Amino acid sequence: DAVDSDSLILAMLAIGIGTSTMIFSVINRVYFKPLPFADAKTLMHVTASDIETTRGKLTPVQFLHLRANTKTLKHISGFQAIGYNVTGIEKPVSVQGTQLSGNLFELLRIQPALGRLHLGAPDTKTAIISQGFWRRVFDQDTNVIDQSITLNGQPHIIVGVLPEPFNIPVEAGYADIWTPRKFSEWDRTKEGPMLSVIARLANDTTSRKAQAEVAVLSA
Repeated sequence: DAVDSDSLILAMLAIGIGTSTMIFSVINRVYFKPLPFADAKTLMHVTASDIETTRGKLTPVQFLHLRANTKTLKHISGFQAIGYNVTGIEKPVSVQGTQLSGNLFELLRIQPALGRLHLGAPDTKTAIISQGFWRRVFDQDTNVIDQSITLNGQPHIIVGVLPEPFNIPVEAGYADIWTPRKFSEWDRTKEGPMLSVIARLANDTTSRKAQAEVAVLSA
């Protein structure tokens, strides 16, 4: 499963979970060119095949089923965009945020500019901020870690600052603030809000093995 640096997507493997078809798309180094993620040939963008209605994203039901049962994918992360009104700072602002399930930053094997890139448990009130937000709001203060900011009325503790540049070229892949994503009972229905999903193949696993595994899971 070598990577062709001239193609955007090397393989698209149709798979099914229940009645909803998904596609595994291998994302190569060209797609992630703004930030050279390690072992890019093992990164997978998991998308729904009915692009027109889902915009390529998965329901929480699909995401949770895949995460709970796969053995060929060692890291899976789902995320969705959210708008944040930020207070508790000198000048309140409104910014683009992303709620995240799973350790996306560990999956991408990137290192923090400051602090850590692990948000903690889903119900933890923590936040990771972009370098742009760090510059604009905190004037690159290196003491920003463990400071509190209020997001949509909820206090959060800043635990890390992302490296620059950082941008994943999928929906909700750029944000000024990243926070944990907790799944509710409503999320566990087919009507739950849609997620962009990135995964990485397990060691000694190929995309064909992943296809075969998910075919069994969805049978």
